[in-house]
Amino acid sequence: PEVRIPCRFNAPLPRCCWPGRHTSVMAKTEFKTVVFSEDMEDERLEMVINTAKDAMAVTDPKARTSMRIFAEYIRSSMDKTYGKGWNVICGRSFGAFVSHELRSWAYFTICPGVNILVWRG
Repeated sequence: PEVRIPCRFNAPLPRCCWPGRHTSVMAKTEFKTVVFSEDMEDERLEMVINTAKDAMAVTDPKARTSMRIFAEYIRSSMDKTYGKGWNVICGRSFGAFVSHELRSWAYFTICPGVNILVWRG
């Protein structure tokens, strides 16, 4: 069965985001992480990826604002851990040209259709 997102594009949800698969006990190993580009220390990159997986596991993917909630969750976690100034974009398709501090850039996905860009400006 095909599940659809209630948004203007009406795009199908990725299989990992189907209702019923998202529970608070969802294993982080069910997410397939692909790092497209990064200029970040390994410890920090691992932390941001784990935070993104946590955000995905506790958010209802059927909500219209799920990408915004992912971004807010990741940003608040990065701000608490590494200080203020972090920026996060989550979405299916976007372009970005940003200036960032050295060793503070990551662009990755944890689930098909959910791309995440994190940087410190």
